[in-house]
Amino acid sequence: DGARLERSFTPDFAGDGQSGDSNEYRCARGQLTGIGFRQMAGLGRHLAEAYAELMGPGFEVRSLDEKRLLASVVGVLITLLTTPQAHQAFKEGDELIIRALRNATSAAADEEAHAPPTPLGGFFDGAAGAETRTGFLLADHLLARWCHQKSWPCRQGDEQSCLSVQRVASLVAASERHAAESLASQPAHSEELVSQLAALGGPGAPHRGLALSGVEGPLLTSLLLRLFGDEVFKDPAMMRPPYASRLSVERWQLAEGGYYWRVLWNGVDVTHKVTGCSSQFPAGCDDATMRRVLQSGDARTR
Repeated sequence: DGARLERSFTPDFAGDGQSGDSNEYRCARGQLTGIGFRQMAGLGRHLAEAYAELMGPGFEVRSLDEKRLLASVVGVLITLLTTPQAHQAFKEGDELIIRALRNATSAAADEEAHAPPTPLGGFFDGAAGAETRTGFLLADHLLARWCHQKSWPCRQGDEQSCLSVQRVASLVAASERHAAESLASQPAHSEELVSQLAALGGPGAPHRGLALSGVEGPLLTSLLLRLFGDEVFKDPAMMRPPYASRLSVERWQLAEGGYYWRVLWNGVDVTHKVTGCSSQFPAGCDDATMRRVLQSGDARTR
């Protein structure tokens, strides 16, 4: 609503602050690490090389209102704003506003971060988690066990009932698909980002401009579903985008008039995978097709 928000980047700790607590100075889950911040600074240098000429008064910055993501955006800006073009565009003392995006899952995520462990009974009963966050959390739990070389879940007191590798793989795939389908049927999750993309080159928009948005997880998956439809189900890196994944959407003006679009996923041209588009850059995706994709609802019905 335009109100100024004050945000701190002081790390959150796992303990309750009581002296003697073994977790007193251990970072809580979901923090941006030093390695992650350096990775974001590296991304800022990459973006500066690719888009420095677009720096100007039309530069917009948005982020989900989460400490990790806000800090990530700051890491990108630290290097992105060191270019000569940025120095020309912004004078000393100028403010660069980071606009907070609505995040419908923030409250639920915060509750889950402080909630007791989820009962494991559903693993054995075939529950895959049809709701968005439940589905991703189920897969998160199983993948974390694999990553840390922990045993698979077993029924209490019955080691013979431990899940098999095949069962775990099936559960992860099913829970992620159910979660993604839930996102696809609720496009409002990504509506603000979609509106931002659709506004590129629209009435009142700057002739040349750059917009940066910090999002992740289900919201990013939701946006990918809007663009690529069922292609997302075929790519684990789209279904569950790793931290620091980047989606670049560019709108180019043709010398003879008209516009075409290019879409890059982690630096790879995937324009031809956008629903209704068939050509990579420089042919790209025509303006009418891309706008139709952005303005439509569930990608699976197109």
